[in-house]
Amino acid sequence: MFKLKGVLKATKARLINKSESDLFTGVSTDSRAIKKGDIFFALKGENFDGHNFVKDAADKKAAAVIISDDKNSVVRALIKSKKPAVNILKVKDTAIALGNLAKYYRRVNNVPLIAVTGSVGKTTAKDIIAQVLSKRHEVLSNIGTHNNHIGVPQTIFRLNEKHNICVLELGTSRFGEISYLSGITRPDVAVITNIGASHLEFFKNLEGVFKEKKTIVGKLKGPRVVLLNGDDVFLRNLKLPSGFKVFYFGQKEPCDFMASDIAVENNAVVFSFNKKHKFRVNTLGKFNIYNVLAGIACGLIFGLSIEDIKESLNNFKFPDKRLNRIDCQRFSIIDDTYNSNPLSLRNAIESLIEIKAGGRKILVMGDMLELGKESVDLHRQIGSFVAEKPIDIFVTFGKLSKSAAQAAKAKSGNKQGIFIFDSKPELINFLKDKIQPGDAVLIKGSRRLRMEEIVSSLKDLK
Repeated sequence: MFKLKGVLKATKARLINKSESDLFTGVSTDSRAIKKGDIFFALKGENFDGHNFVKDAADKKAAAVIISDDKNSVVRALIKSKKPAVNILKVKDTAIALGNLAKYYRRVNNVPLIAVTGSVGKTTAKDIIAQVLSKRHEVLSNIGTHNNHIGVPQTIFRLNEKHNICVLELGTSRFGEISYLSGITRPDVAVITNIGASHLEFFKNLEGVFKEKKTIVGKLKGPRVVLLNGDDVFLRNLKLPSGFKVFYFGQKEPCDFMASDIAVENNAVVFSFNKKHKFRVNTLGKFNIYNVLAGIACGLIFGLSIEDIKESLNNFKFPDKRLNRIDCQRFSIIDDTYNSNPLSLRNAIESLIEIKAGGRKILVMGDMLELGKESVDLHRQIGSFVAEKPIDIFVTFGKLSKSAAQAAKAKSGNKQGIFIFDSKPELINFLKDKIQPGDAVLIKGSRRLRMEEIVSSLKDLK
């Protein structure tokens, strides 16, 4: 519930039109989903303009619309109508106003908040932490990957009196975004999964990625708990002033939350936690242990028992398109098509190698995007990496991945089966002819390549 006075103060808005109502029950950025009493934010993007839908919002009984463009014809018509039954507030930037109102609402709903960021695994870590804590707490977390300047505020607005913990994933692709989101959310606990080559188009190098990710700790409030991947060289060397409680999770000593005796058994990873407790997690990738350790750490910090945590992890289902195994009639697909960068791709390849399969190991690689001037070199490095691994067939899709195939050919002396495609239909037809009983096929690429279309085309192959 919001009052008009509080909304005006939080968003720094100017009231253009006052209706009879000064109480608002919710927030929406989608006019199609407006509920009576909502505040509608008219967001603007490259391909859309919410100002064109302010009348629709008003017709659906929105109690307020927040605009930045009063020259828009739909907005002008709404303002000039004789008895508009809606409050109209004007701000400089509706997206910033959305964040400011979320920041205000977060202060009002002062529950413990855990914020998760990192180059790889933050969605999985967020989901694991939320599932573990849900055993004993009422937890709110982002839906999917709603982790940006729009999705994070939208999640904050879902907080209500039943929640006593919030777990949020914070994403970034440009400098300043983590600091901005942390300023809105004011976390009590920060989790950083790792530092890897992602969004180098803007961050330039790993040092730039680290510089951006570490800003999350600058907005922490008491008790200022920081959970870091102790095996990551950047995070291990992160210096923090006094007043922070820093814990490390990892596989190498010294770590506060540590996994050892790691093995892959029947499509699951088993390990010993702090050399005392045996855990089993239904995942194909050993690298997911880092995300699991973050979940265990948060569970223990918030008072759960080891048995509670084990039970939660036994029931955990890993997010869609993230190393999901699909057992087809004659072969297996490893669907890791959500996105790709050098670190996540290497992890996925290692997971493919670890899988016990009666047939061959096939890697289908799509381009890794947003890597800036290092793009070609990073693809070549992956190709050299593949050449050293027991991969039987290496298939690439896209102009950048062609560099990976060429590097693999050069390093292996063309001994591997290496195939290059620019056409997705041709690639799919090739795989349909090439796949044999018992094969395991890993499919991975950046989001824009829609590699899941390959998965869909192969799932029903007989």
